[in-house]
Amino acid sequence: MKLDKKLILNIENIEYKSEKTIANSSIEDIKKNLDILPFVLKWFQSIDIEKLSINDNIVKIVLNKDILSVENKFFLLDSKIDVLSKEVLLDINNLYLKDYNILFKGKAKIDYFDEELKYFGDIYYQDLIVSGNIDITKDRVNFFIKSEIFKNLHFLKKYLDLPEVANSWMYDNVTGDFKLNWFYGEFDLNKNEIIEKSLQGDAVIENAKIRFENSLEEINTSKVNVNFKNSTLHFDLVDAIYKGKELKNSFVTIKDIANENSGLVLVNIEAKTSLDKDILGILEAYGIVVPVVQKNGETQAKLLLSFPYAEDKPMSYNGVFIAEKSNISISGFDFETNGAKVILENDLLYINDASFIYQDIVDAKVNLKLDLNSLKIEGTSQINKILVKDSKNSKILNITNVNSDIFMDFSKNVNIELKDLKTTIKYDKFLTINVNDISKIYNYSDILKQNSINSGNISLKIINKDNIEFNGFFSGFTIPIKKDNKEINSLDFYGNINKDSVQISSSDNSIRLNFKDNIDSFFRWI
Repeated sequence: MKLDKKLILNIENIEYKSEKTIANSSIEDIKKNLDILPFVLKWFQSIDIEKLSINDNIVKIVLNKDILSVENKFFLLDSKIDVLSKEVLLDINNLYLKDYNILFKGKAKIDYFDEELKYFGDIYYQDLIVSGNIDITKDRVNFFIKSEIFKNLHFLKKYLDLPEVANSWMYDNVTGDFKLNWFYGEFDLNKNEIIEKSLQGDAVIENAKIRFENSLEEINTSKVNVNFKNSTLHFDLVDAIYKGKELKNSFVTIKDIANENSGLVLVNIEAKTSLDKDILGILEAYGIVVPVVQKNGETQAKLLLSFPYAEDKPMSYNGVFIAEKSNISISGFDFETNGAKVILENDLLYINDASFIYQDIVDAKVNLKLDLNSLKIEGTSQINKILVKDSKNSKILNITNVNSDIFMDFSKNVNIELKDLKTTIKYDKFLTINVNDISKIYNYSDILKQNSINSGNISLKIINKDNIEFNGFFSGFTIPIKKDNKEINSLDFYGNINKDSVQISSSDNSIRLNFKDNIDSFFRWI
């Protein structure tokens, strides 16, 4: 059949039932309408259908010269139209996809030879305004967009629902003023789903707030630079502040964002600040308890936390902390350090090249390994000095330039064992030094050497520099006192050294001595 002129179609109301598969979405319906558009434009000069009912879909169509208007239950189109030999140009005033609540305003070109539609213009969704290009073929939609400022990514959740951990970071943990610099993706028309591996883009979040974990305060930043590529979402924090502390070069990376088995969240924190309760609180929020608190001074800290999506996979945490001169407390035991390098490897904390200074009593350099589960430490020490003096500066104990293996236990009270010296140092409220074998410290005690006491043990409880309590056992010497008509060559004793005197008694209190001088007087008397 050949027509000299195109047809004019006017219908007020027509209704019929179709047994063919009908469209289930606006995108699918538009695709089907585009397939028949060449036929309509070829045979019809104008169309005015007031009501066309196809099953439950009511359609209204107007085609008049350069105007095309279509409305059904899936979409509403209002556009100018220009028909060329192999393509149709659309100047779209409104294209509203009802099921997606998305509005398009722009220009489109339909190429019948390549069966392709290209769109250039603006897209409106809730409070989001984007401009971009969309390319629709028989099987796929490719899109490239950029946006104005919007408030969050919640609009994506309906179409991109991720595992719980990823959802938190994608939609809740970061707030601020979002802006897409560019974003590219692909949509499979056959499966009616986003092709996740195709998604990539850059965004910026101005005046951003980030919450690493619900129990922690928010981190304030001037902005967050966001990148998404190869299923990896990366947040780069710029000028980040946490509780008044500057976090430089800190970031969050989510790898394999949609994979419940291999998905992984990486949190990197860098700061130059005291390793205080605020910083340690970040670790504690994830169940990591480090019993070290820096009371002053600064530490160059770098910490990387790794959280798998899968609950059967353990989290890991690694960090490097370079401390400057400061006061440190380990489980309530306070000491000074001139510097240390601390390395965190999951449940182990390595303390390397650390100076350890306690008042004027202990000065050492240590290399230690702390088990965070047992709170026990082992390592080596280079003892510059362990010096105990009485109030008159008499040297009761003066250990210098000695290397020793060291063992510490912080699970209850502080317990330090110097294995090579058969000596333990305990700290509860006071410092206690227990020498289990006098012979091991004989060469470091002028008093012991002067009196040839090289057998026994002694315990010194240092309440303060003017008050030292002691007890022990000495043997291998004689004193000018007899007990039961026998010379005394060994002695179980206890006593006290205070500012003005030395008091000593045998354990059975049968001998009691009091010297109004210093401890040298006691040993000279012996």
